[in-house]
Amino acid sequence: MNLDAKNKIIIAGAGLSGLATASVLPQNSFMLFESEAEPGGLCRSIRHEGYTFDYTGHLLHLKGEMLEWVEKLMPNNLIVQKRRAYVFSHGRMIDYPFQLHFGQLPNGVRDECLCGFEEIQDSKIDITNFATWSKTTFGKGITKYFMRPYNEKLFRTKLEELSADAVQYIPRPNLEEVRQGALGKRMTHVGYNAEFRYPAEGGIGVLPQALSREIKIITSAKIEKIIADEKKISVGKEWFSYSSLVSTIPLPELIKSIADAPSEISSAASSLEAVGVLCLNLGIEGKTSSAHWIYFPEQEFPFYRVGFYHNIAPYSAPPGKSSLYVEISYKKRTDLPKEIVEQAIEKLVSAGIIKDEKKVEVRQKLWIDNAYAIHNSIRKQALDTILPFLKSKDIIPIGRFGRWTYTSMGEALLEGREIGIKLSNSIST
Repeated sequence: MNLDAKNKIIIAGAGLSGLATASVLPQNSFMLFESEAEPGGLCRSIRHEGYTFDYTGHLLHLKGEMLEWVEKLMPNNLIVQKRRAYVFSHGRMIDYPFQLHFGQLPNGVRDECLCGFEEIQDSKIDITNFATWSKTTFGKGITKYFMRPYNEKLFRTKLEELSADAVQYIPRPNLEEVRQGALGKRMTHVGYNAEFRYPAEGGIGVLPQALSREIKIITSAKIEKIIADEKKISVGKEWFSYSSLVSTIPLPELIKSIADAPSEISSAASSLEAVGVLCLNLGIEGKTSSAHWIYFPEQEFPFYRVGFYHNIAPYSAPPGKSSLYVEISYKKRTDLPKEIVEQAIEKLVSAGIIKDEKKVEVRQKLWIDNAYAIHNSIRKQALDTILPFLKSKDIIPIGRFGRWTYTSMGEALLEGREIGIKLSNSIST
């Protein structure tokens, strides 16, 4: 395949996966368009009044080749941390994961969770939906006190309506481990995120900055229309032809921009659902928790998770102060009351995270409208319709939003590199 100036690979979006794709392609073989004024997508940092905030927690879970690559991109600029995570339940702060530490809860709750787990040991795991998977994997007690309330709060969807195809990240202990946990043994370093890395300076935004150092990016350039049959896109008043289009654009938005998409493709895309997240960044006078993050499954708290930037990287807050991110999900922004910030701060005080509302000196709201794809039965049917169509038009959706899935930052980097290498190998020079 010979590429000329009018027939290049086009990459839509300079988030991690788009940048990773571009990083392994010959410089003259592609054009990279980013709708925002700077690269990074949600992997950006904001410096404000002495604090460094991200778009909620962005922690790196890397190994092997990806770890080596990122270390070369950012030499001597990665902190390694052992996770300190907790669950706030029944007025107590217990170790995470819940399924190994419910023994730290009141006796009645502990017994209900342990008995429920013991009862399902001879049961076959039922993957009909998230609810049946949870009940046959953890039992009724753990499902009742954590899996159901936490995931329903996060996804704003009944557990029965969620599929079981995104549960690979949830730690699944065996009977002996659960019994030991019920007796009080701490087993905190399990799961994919038991260890993580984070930049030693600059916030997570230094990662896309390092990636984009030698990549030409056309910023403030939104792809407005795609004509798939003619393999061309419009940006502003200009049209560009492509050999392949690598898209990190949220999948429903991508399909909307394809002028010649068949009605069944448009219909399938419109059925895809997601939740947004209001990231409430707070600067606090004084010290708060020593945790990296805390899960809040109970409905009285409007947030599902609270994280502590200053414990991840001390430079995130001025000396003697704390920087927090508070995550509140929504399907529509209007789902949240106007007083949501005040309500969240009030509940942080009631949980003992903040001593006094007057200690909050910085408040910043960041709206992330597509934060998590909702994994339901409709999603699989829609993707089975959409993805073959895109493939037939040489449109390659990648990344968390491009493929409407869940990926970590490490997986986004890996996927982008693999796509870039594949495309690079197809170019004859």
